[in-house]
Parts: sequence; structure tokens; C-alpha cells
Amino acid sequence: MVPARLDGKQTAALNAFKDLRDKDHAEVVTTASQHNGGLFSRLRDAFSGR
Repeated sequence: MVPARLDGKQTAALNAFKDLRDKDHAEVVTTASQHNGGLFSRLRDAFSGR
């Protein structure tokens, strides 16, 4: 929740924080996109050595 009534100093601080967040983002890498199928297919593949 972002406050609606901010003075100039608070607005500047919030904008500075926003600018930092825009530059500093993490890349999320998952292995789920490499597998086809659901949970049981992935378990079967893991135990069968595929």
C-alpha cells in the first residue's frame, strides 16, 4: 500500500526507491520450463535417469 498524501520530500524518496528497484532486478531461472509434463512425469523422469 502506498500512501496517497505525500509531501515533496517523501515523494522524492519514493521516486528514488522506485528508480533503484527498476535498476536492481533479479533474474529468476527455473528448471521446470525444461521439463514437459506434470509432477508425476517429472518424478518418473528423475527416477528413470532421463
